[in-house]
Amino acid sequence: GAFLSGRLKVEHHMRPLNIVQEWLSLVPPPGDAIPTVVRAKRKPDGRIEWLRAFDGKHFVASTWTVADDGAPISEEFGPLEFAQSLEITMAADVGERAVLCHTSSKLFGSIPFPTALMGVHCEMDVHRDGAGYDLRVSVLLMSLPLVSYTGALRCHDPGPAGAKGWGMQRSR
Repeated sequence: GAFLSGRLKVEHHMRPLNIVQEWLSLVPPPGDAIPTVVRAKRKPDGRIEWLRAFDGKHFVASTWTVADDGAPISEEFGPLEFAQSLEITMAADVGERAVLCHTSSKLFGSIPFPTALMGVHCEMDVHRDGAGYDLRVSVLLMSLPLVSYTGALRCHDPGPAGAKGWGMQRSR
């Protein structure tokens, strides 16, 4: 499967809640330049499972449902499912930018869950060589930052259906 690595800055913005999340292994501890490894593998049903390790410790995996072109349709974290759309733009300062736009949420696969209560914002600026990206992810609670991840990831193996990135696939 896909294999990416790099160093990410992890920030906790609501420390009392983050301590509980950390204890439950839902988020890594905060830090600058944390060694990060991301692996993706295609499941028999066609979805892609993303496994993340920060500083050698594994955290909650997520599963993406993807369209035929590899663009993500939704991402599941435990009982939450975030529907999302992909917007690819050209930014003068960096080139290609992929933004995952959180459009709706469900709890346990069928119960609508307000996006204003919990949301995700993800941006990736694709490196000019197409083999990595600068990542910015914010998890929001009531529209306020809960935890964020920023930094560069490089692809060492494209994995399932070019999982190194729909954006990176197009830049070549």
